[in-house]
Amino acid sequence: MKHLLLSVIICLAVCIASAGCKKEDPDRTVKVYSIVGEVKITAKGAERPAAVGDLLSTGDSIRTGENSIADILFGTAGIIRIQSASNIDIAVLMDQTTGDTQLDMPSGRLNVTLAKLKKGSFQVKTDTAVAAVRGTTFRITADGKATRLDVVSGAVKINPVRNNAVVTAVEATVETNQTVKLDEKAVKQAVDEKKEIAVTELGPEEVKSIREEVRDIKPEVLEKLNDDARKEVKEKVLAPDDSADREREKEEQEKKEKKDKERAMKLLHDKQLREKKLRDKLEQEKLVPGRQIEMKKSDDSNKGKPSSVPPSVNTL
Repeated sequence: MKHLLLSVIICLAVCIASAGCKKEDPDRTVKVYSIVGEVKITAKGAERPAAVGDLLSTGDSIRTGENSIADILFGTAGIIRIQSASNIDIAVLMDQTTGDTQLDMPSGRLNVTLAKLKKGSFQVKTDTAVAAVRGTTFRITADGKATRLDVVSGAVKINPVRNNAVVTAVEATVETNQTVKLDEKAVKQAVDEKKEIAVTELGPEEVKSIREEVRDIKPEVLEKLNDDARKEVKEKVLAPDDSADREREKEEQEKKEKKDKERAMKLLHDKQLREKKLRDKLEQEKLVPGRQIEMKKSDDSNKGKPSSVPPSVNTL
């Protein structure tokens, strides 16, 4: 009887414990996947060494030491690599209503690879800029006075930041194999002087160098990602060494095709415009009364008249 009662109590305890534990949703779980060197997490005011499997939440902070790296699994949508000497504050993480995520980075460097998010956007905010994406591969670096954004794949919208406020009225789009740098001077020019944010092309060697920074991401991480994110990592992060050259060629070919199409459209437009002018001219001539008759009479009256050019004279 005692054994039966004990068994019932144990079963009830297990049931209660199971009911109190929420099932982990992999799509909404952000966790530390791997660590190299010294990485610390501050949660609820207490700092501790990070450990593989640690779950991250809004309000947490992550610090990496010199020659240290932390790979963060962002749900099943992608992976974030926090490079050495970086300070990251999680301002918003997968907001319940909007789905938005915002990481504040006063200083440091992030390599981000994300598939297209089902909901919300992913933002990285520094002292001089904020970069927002729905899905792409990019690197962002900040030192407090300047921000550099390098896009390997996709498109990233960037806005200047002044006095910790995002200037939404000024923005630029940085696309595949492009880069932009926003320092305090560039922010002033963009906001006060209304100058366009300068976006330039990345060289093949720069693209290759960015990929090298994340080439050692553990292959087993792919098993944790959804199909789109897995494809993005394989093609954009773990791509062959010549992928930068091939992407550059593809970009140039696409630009050439676009220019050829625009040129053909312009030629067609010019031809149509000339034909319309000719039709309008003919219509106008038809509407002028007696115009064709006068022209015919003028031609008839000139028939038989001597030429105005005098005949040649033989001087011999």
